[in-house]
Amino acid sequence: MVISRTRFYCLVILAIIGVCLLYQGIWLFSRVANGEVLGFGHGVGRRYRSVQHAAIAYTVDHKVYEENYLRNGVSDTTTTMEIRYLVFWPSISRENTWVGNWGGPLLFFIIAFVITSIVFLQDGVIPFASRFQLDKKYPFVRVLS
Repeated sequence: MVISRTRFYCLVILAIIGVCLLYQGIWLFSRVANGEVLGFGHGVGRRYRSVQHAAIAYTVDHKVYEENYLRNGVSDTTTTMEIRYLVFWPSISRENTWVGNWGGPLLFFIIAFVITSIVFLQDGVIPFASRFQLDKKYPFVRVLS
């Protein structure tokens, strides 16, 4: 099948959105647990700046898991925090905040969208008159000038 450059660009953007939604779909099978804040730490940084993280322990089925999460504005006096973990793999978890839930997929989408847009909107990278041939066997995508 041969499609135009504009349609292929839309197809790539839809694939990026699909990957983000698939990742979020996995988190539909998750539960929330209260985690105990063990302490706050500093990562490595330049010019006296550092990334701050929080060490949090949470319990699932009488087993304690300990993870480090980005601090994301959590105050020093906080002793507990909600953690969202996967039902089928409790050691995989994230903070149950807006940034914890949507930060990763949004960051991935924005970076992939910007890079894809730069590649497709510059005539010097892929000429405007190019067409794309999609096949079921290798190579799956071929650029036709």
